[in-house]
Amino acid sequence: MKARTAALIVLVVFLGALQLGMGRRSDQYDEEARASEKATKSGGHRLSNPATGIASGIKGATVDTTSGFISETAGSTRDGAPVLGTLEGARKGTEAILDGAVKGAVKVATLGQADLTHYEVREPEDNSDDTTKITIKIPGT
Repeated sequence: MKARTAALIVLVVFLGALQLGMGRRSDQYDEEARASEKATKSGGHRLSNPATGIASGIKGATVDTTSGFISETAGSTRDGAPVLGTLEGARKGTEAILDGAVKGAVKVATLGQADLTHYEVREPEDNSDDTTKITIKIPGT
């Protein structure tokens, strides 16, 4: 009986040593890559309620763009000549409206799960019947 117990103890110690030898070393794996992968996996579902994402997109496309347009126009009118300042402010405000509308539309379409980082606006040629084309590049696609 003692021989079996001793053999079992030796076997368990031997298997334990093998497991320790096959364990991961901290320098064997890229820790930064693992941390970014964990952040990506945990960040996939930021919002528990999709309606919140839709609401923030609608707010960004309507309220935020309008307030940006008004503040740009008023600021340029105040700082520059009345007519030229107003026109320059309206131009800058129109860019703010376009930016907010596109970003808000992307938030609505993706239920608030994606933040828009880049889009491209292609204006039509003068005196043509083409429309302005907006190309949206959604992250992760």
